[in-house]
Amino acid sequence: MKRAGGESAGRMGVAVYGLIRSGTTLVSDLLTVRDRSLVISEPDLFVPWDERVVRRIHATARNFGLPVPAEPPAQARYGTFARYFEQELMPVLGTLDCWGIKQVQFLFWRELFNILQPARLVLCVRDIREVVLSAFDLIGRMGLTFGAKPVLRDEAWVLTRLCHDIHELVAMMQVPHLLLRYEDLVTEPDLRDRLADYVSLNALGSERLNLEGEPDSRSAWESARHGGQISVASLGRYSDEPPGPARSLAERVWAILPGYADRFGYELPDETVRVRRHSLAGSGTGAVNPVSQSMLGWGAGKPPEFEPAFARRHARVAAARMIEPGSVVLDLACVVPALRLMLPPGCRYIASDVKERFDGCVVADYRNGDLPPCDGVDVITVLGLLETLDQPLHLLRRLRLTGARVILAYHAADDMKDIDCAALGWGALLTRRALREMLDQSGFECEPQWAFDGRQSLLILTPRAV
Repeated sequence: MKRAGGESAGRMGVAVYGLIRSGTTLVSDLLTVRDRSLVISEPDLFVPWDERVVRRIHATARNFGLPVPAEPPAQARYGTFARYFEQELMPVLGTLDCWGIKQVQFLFWRELFNILQPARLVLCVRDIREVVLSAFDLIGRMGLTFGAKPVLRDEAWVLTRLCHDIHELVAMMQVPHLLLRYEDLVTEPDLRDRLADYVSLNALGSERLNLEGEPDSRSAWESARHGGQISVASLGRYSDEPPGPARSLAERVWAILPGYADRFGYELPDETVRVRRHSLAGSGTGAVNPVSQSMLGWGAGKPPEFEPAFARRHARVAAARMIEPGSVVLDLACVVPALRLMLPPGCRYIASDVKERFDGCVVADYRNGDLPPCDGVDVITVLGLLETLDQPLHLLRRLRLTGARVILAYHAADDMKDIDCAALGWGALLTRRALREMLDQSGFECEPQWAFDGRQSLLILTPRAV
């Protein structure tokens, strides 16, 4: 049997690869047209057997109308998902004009290409600042902070994952491909027509079968945001982000990877903040990926340079050890809810940030000293926030009025003399002495652990009795 593009039925018609949050799911659904073409999202063929993935792909195949059994496959029969995919799905996929897979996981892409030999390749990119901020939101909305797995999704994971994947994406560009920038895909109908022509489809699909296969926490959020249409609702994510830890972290990734912005036609970071010498800055050049697989794991490695994303990870781990079981904990300027998985038994976690990043995240503009309701709160964590504020005294005084104990993580100027903190999006840092004076002025007793990780200090703040 021949497909529309002339390739044999045993060969995959198209592979869609892209960074997380770069529109790959939208592209996979555009390339899914009933009775003609199906692009399957994230089949994870190199994972022996993931029951959640197996059931999702089986449901997608059924919803599309492929002649597959009513019940999902059993591992006892096939052993591995790859064997099931090859024996059961590929024969029925081969009856279509085109079929393919969509991946944001770049591990083993060369091995996958050797096996499935895609006839066409679509690569998806997006402004890296928007990718970072959207990834933060997705972590919270989908509960992607896994306590029982070796990978904990947090800001450091986003940094290393993107640096790893950009290197692989650039290597992939040696293969003939169609490049799609998300910003252009959602605003230029002609580009969508070009996508259809590229895979020899008369028209693109209008259903969202792959998105509907995602957990409700994501599919409902995306559907409500875009109204079931191709929309520009996700554009401007960076420009809408207020100053604070999340924006500073996004700008940091942007500064580390100016080559990405230059290669794909995005705004370049200013020369004053662009990082010139960094172990991750070579992402996309050379044969060896600068990010090892161990660095993508939890607690298994980090770049040698100081990175605020890893400092936040260290602060969370240290702060969690100082919290008593059964405490009610308010995580101010949380960005992602990773602390929730680190708390001792019986604790109740309350997330708060300047924007609603996920369901249950209480909005409070800490820049103005605003706090969420604090009745019953035992501990307030303030980790990596004060460095981004020009006038932290007002917030500290408001924190004192809550009566709660505060765990503060801060980088004192004494411990950061060799770091360009302005390039991190931070204001002028206080010395240890100046910080203690400000805390005393705010009405706190202070128990400091100076430079507990070599750079940042952890301070236990107890409201002084009036």
